[in-house]
Parts: sequence; C-alpha cells; structure tokens
Amino acid sequence: MKEYSEKSDVRYGSNEKMLLIEGDLTEISEKIELVENHRKFIDQTIQTVDHMLYGIRQRIALEEYLRGSTVK
Repeated sequence: MKEYSEKSDVRYGSNEKMLLIEGDLTEISEKIELVENHRKFIDQTIQTVDHMLYGIRQRIALEEYLRGSTVK
C-alpha cells in the first residue's frame, strides 16, 4: 500500500490500490491455497487410516470371539 501511495508517480484511488495489491499477491495466495488443500488431503488420509485401524482391531476381536479365544 505504501509503495503504491508514496513511491508511485501515478495517483491511484483506494480501490485501484487494492486491486494492484491483490494482483501482486496472487502467486502467494495460490501457494497458500495449494498447501491448504494438501493439508486437508493429508488430514483426510490420516482419518481414513485411523478408521481402518479401528476396523482391523474390531475384526481381530470378533475372530478371537468366534474361535473361542483358542488362538492368541
């Protein structure tokens, strides 16, 4: 904002300055969005693995029950 207000030879209105700043920051915003999407994907993957591990534990308990707990 300071660069467009004080260091530029052209006088911009406040709306124009905001558009110029948003344009300058688009690359950074895209990177932030990419990292955020990847973080969400990793969170969902961890949640899926947690559910699978819970299911395996329950399946082992069921198999032990069905076999009469003879195999340990």
